[in-house]
Amino acid sequence: MVMECQAKPDWGGERFGVGSSSRSGEAGCTPVHDSIEIPLMDLDSRLEEELVKRRWIAVAVALVVGVIAMAGCGRDSGKSTPMTPEDALRAKADKLLRKKRLRKYQEAIRAMYLPAIGMTAERATSSLDVGASKVGGDPDVPVGFEWPKNGEREIDFLLQIDLSTCKDFEAGALLPSEGTLAFFYDVEDQPWGMDPTDKNRFACRYFPPGEGMQRRERSDEIEPLDEYTIHVMPMISLPHVTSTAFDELAERFDWSESQIERYDDVVLDVLLDHPARHSLLGYPYPEQNADMELEVQLAFHGIEPFDIQEGDEMKRANKLAEDADDWILLLELGTIDDRMMWGDVGSLYWWIRKQDLAERRFKNVWVILQCG
Repeated sequence: MVMECQAKPDWGGERFGVGSSSRSGEAGCTPVHDSIEIPLMDLDSRLEEELVKRRWIAVAVALVVGVIAMAGCGRDSGKSTPMTPEDALRAKADKLLRKKRLRKYQEAIRAMYLPAIGMTAERATSSLDVGASKVGGDPDVPVGFEWPKNGEREIDFLLQIDLSTCKDFEAGALLPSEGTLAFFYDVEDQPWGMDPTDKNRFACRYFPPGEGMQRRERSDEIEPLDEYTIHVMPMISLPHVTSTAFDELAERFDWSESQIERYDDVVLDVLLDHPARHSLLGYPYPEQNADMELEVQLAFHGIEPFDIQEGDEMKRANKLAEDADDWILLLELGTIDDRMMWGDVGSLYWWIRKQDLAERRFKNVWVILQCG
């Protein structure tokens, strides 16, 4: 399965044969090319021509080496590009790959890293500012906001993200740089997302900046969810071993069971070594299977994924499957407390199509619930 926004491998200078510039730095970063003298002996004319030819080849090689050395010195003498937080996380993942004896495949795996935005949730101890990122409590919405409903019942407000706190992260480039992203979900019924009628049991709304946000209580008597402060941070994610992306990698290198287990350890170590337990974008860390895109594609278009009828519906399902890769993960939210426990300590996965994300059509989301 092909994913967009994949990080490109960092080849480094040595791959292209650039010599270490530290040695030339000892000579003041100025390569010295002494005149190259090749004695011409009293040989026949054919041998003399060959020696002349080799002399000019040697001169040309010396000039090329000099240009490369000066380029290396120029990089060293200038200001180096500072390492980003995501670069540091990639380096950490690289180290884990080497530790698990997967160095041979590091470049291929590194090309699959996806940046994400990690989130932690800490119980709020005081009232939060309007527009602040949070889980639970009452939402901050513009005047005239219509609360999403399932029939006559208002759907529970789940969380909101102040997008200005995400704009400096690599993954933040996919999101609006300002405004609020709000998520609603039917906590009472907890839809699994496999039934096309589930579409009325969850919602996502984007509020651009400058819309006069205000805190709003729900109109019924149901208590809001407990309130938690959200902290965001950069994150790097890898494909799970149940994903098509990983299957393609393992088949490409004909991995053994041992190699698959070692890669799985790396994925888990990357996850557990990071403080975040919830995330925006990146790869999902599934409770069951990672390839939810087809399920989402079918349910979104009115077909129950595990009850496809033969005939026209099957043909339509096969046609829809061709575009399942359009869906990417928008939000992964794990279990937080007793009221926000998804199934048996599971997670909610919010999906959106790439074109809808690019055009800010956040109403076109779909949710899958998974638990162990």
